[in-house]
Amino acid sequence: MQVAEWRETFWVLAVIGVFTLISGLLFQETLSTEECYNGTLRGSLIRLLVVGKNAGFSLFLFIAAVLAAPYMTYIAMSSYIYENYFALNAQTYSYFFAVNSAFAILGPILYIRSIGRLTPRHFTWWCFIVAIFSGIGVLLLGKYSPWIFLLSYLPFTLVEGAIRPFSTNILLDQQNGDVGSASSLINAVHTILGSIGMGLGSLDWINLIHGLGIIIITSVIIAVLFFIILLHSKIEIKGLE
Repeated sequence: MQVAEWRETFWVLAVIGVFTLISGLLFQETLSTEECYNGTLRGSLIRLLVVGKNAGFSLFLFIAAVLAAPYMTYIAMSSYIYENYFALNAQTYSYFFAVNSAFAILGPILYIRSIGRLTPRHFTWWCFIVAIFSGIGVLLLGKYSPWIFLLSYLPFTLVEGAIRPFSTNILLDQQNGDVGSASSLINAVHTILGSIGMGLGSLDWINLIHGLGIIIITSVIIAVLFFIILLHSKIEIKGLE
């Protein structure tokens, strides 16, 4: 922000993407020829449908991915909240955004630290509890200052960062094969629900901070309801004891 305009950040991302592509092409396949998929594109799409028909996989994926909506809502709304509502300049906003992004790194660490101390079910419930209180904090207190807004939202960032690797681990346990198809669906559903969150964030809210708080609370309530339905159903989820 001090040496270039915001458009240059996307050129930086493009360069990083090129180097990532080149690095990926240098990797050697570790699967044997017999294990590699040699089918058609149509066959690959059919495999996505097969994996999606796994009720336990799809339901738990939705429960975890619905929390991506408020996170992407924040991505879409944060610049307007910090710059228009709190009247911060673009440089200062970038610092607040960076703090939240850095905090997301702690999510997977929290998940790793929780393994063996909390059961998967208890870990899921704690994520929901923290997320709902974060949403309430944003709704009731976030408007008072940029720091209070940031501190109110950070717990949700932590939870969203923790539940992503946790849920991925559970979801891949539901598939004996088709790991590639399962991974594709996981990323696709997170992206779709995240995009819906961005669309909701772009609505004509009277107060953007209140709108974000409402989206967080609503998303968590939806996740909790479907989680209760899952727990009381006959659907078996491996690893969710």
